[in-house]
Amino acid sequence: MVFDPSLPKAGLRFIDFVRRTLVLLGDSPIHKFSLEWKSEKAQHLIYPLIYNALQREVLELHLISPKRQFVPSELFFSKTLVKLTLALGCFARETTTFSVLFPALKSLSLFSVMFAASSEMYGVLLASPLLEEIHIFYDGPYSSFWIKQVWGSSIKRITIFYRSCDLDDSCFIFKTPSLVFLDYSSYVTQDYLVQFDDSLVEARLDIRLWKYYDHVLPLPISLHRTRLSCSV
Repeated sequence: MVFDPSLPKAGLRFIDFVRRTLVLLGDSPIHKFSLEWKSEKAQHLIYPLIYNALQREVLELHLISPKRQFVPSELFFSKTLVKLTLALGCFARETTTFSVLFPALKSLSLFSVMFAASSEMYGVLLASPLLEEIHIFYDGPYSSFWIKQVWGSSIKRITIFYRSCDLDDSCFIFKTPSLVFLDYSSYVTQDYLVQFDDSLVEARLDIRLWKYYDHVLPLPISLHRTRLSCSV
């Protein structure tokens, strides 16, 4: 089910339609739930829908909030969620009290998502014990919303497209001993800390000087090796 209450003719009537639909479903599980909203005034109407979907053993959850709104961390808990996509919004104002929010999560995608400075949400998401792949996309050259770290013993695939120019004195950290595939595109940074075992099979690297390649789409270089080596 895909619900978009931000459509011009949506309004409260659309929200009521969604509510009635969920009621008619009874206790039936939901396979996929996608929701986009733009108005801050709709937050108190949107949050119960997210909670309802998570309570129905949803497998895929996709949330889009262009206005960079906060979603309370207490909404994020599901024993069945396998795929989570968060796009554009600010998520988790408070520090969560859970050590693991999604014990079955295997795929995590973050598109220009901002986490509150005091929030532990990003780390808790990476703590999902079955997490196998993570996709990170940031295309704002003069804004930074990501701590530039990925860690997790179960992660096998990483895709990163990072176009912020805050890397002069930064360090990218990868602590993923089970990594098999890496697709990395970003401006060059001061330092890299990588911890890969012999599991890495394929890496696609696109590392460039930001002042010469601002807003240029990447041209990945494919490397088929059992180990990753970087040289300048």
